[in-house]
Amino acid sequence: MDIPFAFGDYSPYNSDLLTSVPDGNFNADWREQDQIVFLDYSVEGNLAPTWFFKLDYPGESHPLSDCCNEPQAGDTALIVIKKPFLSNDVYEFTIAGSWVDNELAKNQMEDIFVIPNPYIAANAFEAENIYSSGRGPREIQFRNLPAQCTIRIYTVSGERIKTIEHFTSIDDGMETWDLLSKDNLSVSYGVYIYHVEAPGIGEHMGKFAVIK
Repeated sequence: MDIPFAFGDYSPYNSDLLTSVPDGNFNADWREQDQIVFLDYSVEGNLAPTWFFKLDYPGESHPLSDCCNEPQAGDTALIVIKKPFLSNDVYEFTIAGSWVDNELAKNQMEDIFVIPNPYIAANAFEAENIYSSGRGPREIQFRNLPAQCTIRIYTVSGERIKTIEHFTSIDDGMETWDLLSKDNLSVSYGVYIYHVEAPGIGEHMGKFAVIK
């Protein structure tokens, strides 16, 4: 945003004119140190000075005294002001709630995949059985799912063996399956077809294998 400011041109006193004669330049030398003053509105609504910015004269003996006593065209001064909040300062923030871009989600349906594929007896990410010896629960994962969808799993002969309803936040696109059928029986080895249907978005089909 733009900040109102004032320019103080503190030019030297001219004895012949009995007054100071501004030179119109923002500079600093042995005679003067001009200032740029940042203004802000007071409680009454009037502009009042706050911070100021001035140039330091390096001194006549300094090697830069003859070349660098005023800004040149294209120079930039970076000023960082840590201004404290006032009791009458008000800051408002507006946020938009989560939403699903159906067109984008439709295009991303092809990104759905199964891991591990193929599933081989046991996998490293499965937990160990903490109650007895042997393997822990079996699991495969469907990744990159839309927020709401239905997953149907079929044998290659077309028999539906499991239906999974997926409903979660839009930031979580994963669903797990414990390799148990709708009758709570362990599935046998072979190739399976899965079908993902997302209301108002689209459908996706894929396949995975189970190897024992």
